[in-house]
Amino acid sequence: MKEPAGKKKGRSSTGHGNSYQARVLGNAAVAAGKTDTFLGERYRRIARHRGRKKAVVAVGRSLLVII
Repeated sequence: MKEPAGKKKGRSSTGHGNSYQARVLGNAAVAAGKTDTFLGERYRRIARHRGRKKAVVAVGRSLLVII
């Protein structure tokens, strides 16, 4: 039970944002991670230190900034 004093804890996402857009950016980030480009290197560098899921989010955000 993670609801002390009526406060909900343990939720990783905020519930805001476009889930379809996030899914597309995530797929594009995974695809970019397999290439020999700047984004591919960024994905591998972050994945090595922080894990694959955080790397997907980071590269997806980089893609969004580029777009």
